[in-house]
Formats: sequence, C-alpha cells, structure tokens
Amino acid sequence: MRLTNQIKQQIVTAAIAKAGIPAEAEDLRLRRVAWAEAVRVDALGGKEGAEAVDKAIKAIEKIMSSIPSALAYSSGAIRHDSSMYVNCGGLSVRARFIGNRGDCFDIRACTVKPTVDSHTIKADHPLSIEFRQLEEEAKSLICKRETIETSVNAAMSGINIIAKYADEDIGSNCGTLTFMDGNIVAQECAGRWIEMSEQDRAKWSDFAYEVTGRSREEDDEE
Repeated sequence: MRLTNQIKQQIVTAAIAKAGIPAEAEDLRLRRVAWAEAVRVDALGGKEGAEAVDKAIKAIEKIMSSIPSALAYSSGAIRHDSSMYVNCGGLSVRARFIGNRGDCFDIRACTVKPTVDSHTIKADHPLSIEFRQLEEEAKSLICKRETIETSVNAAMSGINIIAKYADEDIGSNCGTLTFMDGNIVAQECAGRWIEMSEQDRAKWSDFAYEVTGRSREEDDEE
C-alpha cells in the first residue's frame, strides 16, 4: 500500500505512454534509420554507386568462397560497420544504421552494413536539412517527456493514500493507515480484543466485515 519509488515510476511510465511518446520516439528512430541509409548511399556515389558496390561485393564473396578459409581474414575483405561519421555542414554527427540517436545504442542489436568511415555533406544539402529537422523533433520530444515526468512527480509529491486492512480475526488486527510520500502520517487501529469495550468491539467488528467483504451469517455457519 506504500507509494514506493517503483510504483511512482510505473505511474510516470504509464503517463508517458498515454501521451504517445514511445510511439513518437519509435517513429523518429525509423526515420533516422532511413536517413542513415540515405547518407551511406550518398557516400557510395548515390543509388547507382551503391548498387555497383553491392554487385562488386557479391562478386568478391563468390571468389572468396573458393579460397580455403585458412587463407582468408575473419574480418573479410570489405569494410563493414554499424555506423559512420558524417560532417553535416560543419556539425560532426554519427549516423547509426539502427537509428538510435547519438551514443545511445545497444551493441547487441547493431545493424552492420558495408560503409565508408566518414562522409561530408554541405549545410544546404537535403540530408543536412533533414538531420536538423530530426534533431529538433528529438529535442522537442525529450522536452515533452521531461515535462510530463516533472508534472506527474509534482502531483504525487503530496499525495495521500488511505489504506484499510483487516484479517480473518474479525474485530482485531484491523484499522486505517494514512500515507503521505510513502510515510505513515496518521493511523486508527483496533486495540487488543480483551481490552476493548463492547462498543469498540462492535465498531471494529463492523469495520472488519466491511473491509473483508465477509458477513456475520457466513461466520455463524462456520
């Protein structure tokens, strides 16, 4: 019944999901995948150049397949990588083929392709313009996420939780606890049965039946 940090995080995560942020983030990632591929193709000389490279690689792989494996390097004859460095009009960025932004990526999920190490595109190039647009949208999404996190956490900072409890020992071991920020700030609990007056016994018995959902008739039958 305590509003723990784990529960708070679950509430924040649910609010972020309801706002559609995960879906927007995935859409941005897929657009970065397409952008990184477009940069790779541009670095290889455009569509025709990239197709020529792919054709040449297949020919090389066919030749290499006829050579004993002991004579071949395990790394292969063609450079492959999961990303490439790009100079976008003076701004150095790393284009990851999996679409992750910056240095945030999972090496276990890398997409490896034949690529050059680096490439330069002018500031007025469509790919440079597209990159800046993607970055602006990414920053806006981060800001939106942080705003939701801050707002939800602020809303929970003074929240009260009232917990009522009772067990099978009707009229005893039951009561009400009030939590604020995970701490008990008020409580009203039944005393020891033998020490309670008839009035208090009746009060807490009624309370316990209400909380547990049991009835006096059920107990009488038992």
